[in-house]
Amino acid sequence: MTIAKGDSQAPPRPDEDAKTRRSHVPNDGSAPALEAVARRAVWVDVSDGERLITQGDPGDRFYVLAAGSLRVERDGTRLRDVTEPGEGVGEIAILRDVPRTASVFANRPSTLLAIDRAPFLAAVTGHPDAHAAADAVVAARDR
Repeated sequence: MTIAKGDSQAPPRPDEDAKTRRSHVPNDGSAPALEAVARRAVWVDVSDGERLITQGDPGDRFYVLAAGSLRVERDGTRLRDVTEPGEGVGEIAILRDVPRTASVFANRPSTLLAIDRAPFLAAVTGHPDAHAAADAVVAARDR
């Protein structure tokens, strides 16, 4: 896994603003909330077959797919593929404060925006509508 670090902001990438606005990061939809999250995020590149998240590990980051494809597995069983830019993985462990409920692998070389736990929680839990939307996503995926 390669993490591209900048000053205190995610390094610029093509269409960064558009990808962030299309992301499935539950929030109140305001530009300032999204921009605050994006400023504290970093870009992560993963190779084909590389593990991004390990089931059972602590939930330290939420990932938003910018390009590529991911496979989500629980106990070795494929749950879903993440293929659309803006789709995210890793929210259950952060929102429920539990170990990772699934492992995530790259199906091909992929680029993601990684959002640390604190800014992710601030963006989600600071807004009642966003919190409700996040709960609905977690309920749908954590079956």
